[in-house]
Amino acid sequence: MKTRLVVGSAFRNSAGQQVERWIDQVVKLHGDAGVLGIDVRAVAVEGDSVDSTYEQLRLHAAQLAERGIMLNVRQHHHGGRAWGSVEDPERMAALSGVGNAIVDAVDADDDYMFYVESDLIWEPLTVLSLTMRAAGTGKGFDNYSPLVFAGECFYDVWGYRGLDGSRFAPFYPYHSTLTGLHSVASGVEVGSVGSCILMQGEAARTVRTSAGALVEWCSNARARGYRMMVAPDLRVVHPA
Repeated sequence: MKTRLVVGSAFRNSAGQQVERWIDQVVKLHGDAGVLGIDVRAVAVEGDSVDSTYEQLRLHAAQLAERGIMLNVRQHHHGGRAWGSVEDPERMAALSGVGNAIVDAVDADDDYMFYVESDLIWEPLTVLSLTMRAAGTGKGFDNYSPLVFAGECFYDVWGYRGLDGSRFAPFYPYHSTLTGLHSVASGVEVGSVGSCILMQGEAARTVRTSAGALVEWCSNARARGYRMMVAPDLRVVHPA
């Protein structure tokens, strides 16, 4: 029986290069994963756009269907303004709703979800490595994330936090738990992550948030026995 992996991302005012790059990444992942017996599909949640993001995604969904690649395009509008990277409670609540809309697309027979911000740049090998590590734990309770960088600096200093709640920093070693670590196949346990995470399918189906976005999702998942793991040797990139 094939392993089933769904890629999920949210879009707002992303028409053009951002959508095209995301689609290209999904297509490449679909091809590489198929060789390993992993079935890949994708879900794109669009909301509150004033450009042609939704129409562009729908067009791609039709084109991909002809190639045997399933892209489910959904909408979730929160009606809020377009915030910057601020920890405004209203923004966190809005992001929680968007995140819930993404994981709502995980079906009963999906084994994993790769939850990733739509503007991040990632390689299929990274996603497949995360999937193999999550599968290798055997108990189905580990969720894996790569490190996320913008240039030479660690990017998501809001979402990534240690078990003690302390946040990651922009500069090496980024967090005390990573000191001296460059390649740890088993991963390093943390309190929460952000930007992208390979979720266990059951965790994605059952854990939701209300006000704290992905950090709250990690906390709620940990309360159910799931662990959040970081793979220090795997990276994705936030475009400068």
